[in-house]
Amino acid sequence: MERVFRTLMTICMIVMLPDLAVAATNGTQLIGIRPISRSMGGVGIAYPMDAISAVFSNPAAMCFGPYCPNSQVDFAVSFLAPNSSASVTGPGVGGTIKADPNNNVFMIPAIGLSIPLTQLTKTMPLWRFGLAAYGTSGLGADYRGTDLDQPNFFGPGIPLITGAYTNLQTVKTAPAIAFRPFDCLSFGLAFHLDYESLDQRYGSSYDYGFGAQIGGHLQSYR
Repeated sequence: MERVFRTLMTICMIVMLPDLAVAATNGTQLIGIRPISRSMGGVGIAYPMDAISAVFSNPAAMCFGPYCPNSQVDFAVSFLAPNSSASVTGPGVGGTIKADPNNNVFMIPAIGLSIPLTQLTKTMPLWRFGLAAYGTSGLGADYRGTDLDQPNFFGPGIPLITGAYTNLQTVKTAPAIAFRPFDCLSFGLAFHLDYESLDQRYGSSYDYGFGAQIGGHLQSYR
């Protein structure tokens, strides 16, 4: 029965594949940390592949990762190259002026660890500690030096987007603890410290944020 179910699921995925659009972000936010997690559509809530995605998606899942019951340290780097363009149409412009920005490749690092504090026995629950630091957003556009960059645009017409430049960065640090009282059930808690900066050419603005995340994980089989 299990083999039949897997075969049917595989056929369904193959049929649906041409219509699926995989996106790496939800707005400016990544749907997962590390390429593996994003390629899975961010389903690390139920099935984390490493210590980083476990802390990011569901801290309770640290107790069921493929690295359990051992310790694990992960490091990853993702590169994001957004594709964008802008155009200006108006009187005096002479039609439509369009330009592509000087797109940069944004590097998004991530590091995480998960270590056991106790071992699961009949009388002792399993406790695990995790810590992860990762970028959750890194986007921007630079139109300086393009056809739209006309700081000395005089005469009839309208000024264009003179020297438009933006750079957004969001970084999160999250210590986490997970508790597994039974072989099939675990609970987790993570504390979040967020740092964000926005540069619009005329100086950067910074801000901090705090938060918490709770999670549960029920394993139907081992």
